[in-house]
Amino acid sequence: MDIKEAREENKRARLRIWFEDRTVPREKSSQISQLMGAKVTFGDTAARSIERFFGMPENYLDKKVTKKDIAGSMLMLRLYNARTLVVEAGGIERFAMMVDIDIELAERLAGRGASQRINLDYAELIEDAFKRPRGWLSEVHSIKLDGETDSSENLELSEVSATSQKNVQLCRLIIATGTDGEVTIEEAHNEGSVPFLTRSSKAYAARFRGDGGAPRVCSGDVVIIEPDVQAIPGDTVIVILKSSKKFIKKLLYARDDETYVSSIDNIGQSTFQSADILEVHRFAGFIPYGSLDLRDTKASEANRSERILKTAS
Repeated sequence: MDIKEAREENKRARLRIWFEDRTVPREKSSQISQLMGAKVTFGDTAARSIERFFGMPENYLDKKVTKKDIAGSMLMLRLYNARTLVVEAGGIERFAMMVDIDIELAERLAGRGASQRINLDYAELIEDAFKRPRGWLSEVHSIKLDGETDSSENLELSEVSATSQKNVQLCRLIIATGTDGEVTIEEAHNEGSVPFLTRSSKAYAARFRGDGGAPRVCSGDVVIIEPDVQAIPGDTVIVILKSSKKFIKKLLYARDDETYVSSIDNIGQSTFQSADILEVHRFAGFIPYGSLDLRDTKASEANRSERILKTAS
């Protein structure tokens, strides 16, 4: 990668970080997609225009992306780790074959001009293909930036990592009550805790009851929910309205004053007025019924930290 390409890649990385928890307005969506996807030149003129339009700090897009920037961003961390697997596989074509996706999707997820976010579903697909434990793509391993020569540098990346292992309390019950994905959430007897990699300080685990989440989540499954982590398109979420109604949906995108969602099985699209939404809680993990020994979760803290969480795709 020459100097010009490296500068453009840095701008694309900065753009991904900026929009990790922000919505791209409709009138700019095509331009941002083309810039992130390396379909057009990302020069200084375009960078300054983008910075002014979105109120970014001066020369924000030129600021060199650091290891801490990558470690502190869930999306950048997943992208970085996915690209290490591309190298391990022997190239993007081999990566696509191993993950069993087409080459165009592989390029959008982990290629030079990655323009599609690696959400939880894609992360699990990649982890399974490369025989990595669930959550591996969201963990800090070894980060080496282009042009880095001092391999002895040892930043305490774990301190700024997007994720860390926590003991998540299994203390809620989600009950499917309607055919349109409507659910209720109830406090439940605390069955113990589940060790899980999460960036959330408010994560909780819940037992699901009913068929309203099929096929992604079935009755009896345990789900890990992060209420304080920004959901990204493709995530399974619980949409909580100001009217107190709650729905399990798949987030498509948010534009202007509307939030677009689909059913869990991707059949049918619906829209919520953003002004009517109180909160959106993202699903961070799924544990199939019968695969979690809850007696184990009531053991000592030392035993809990040694258990390996196994989730299903």
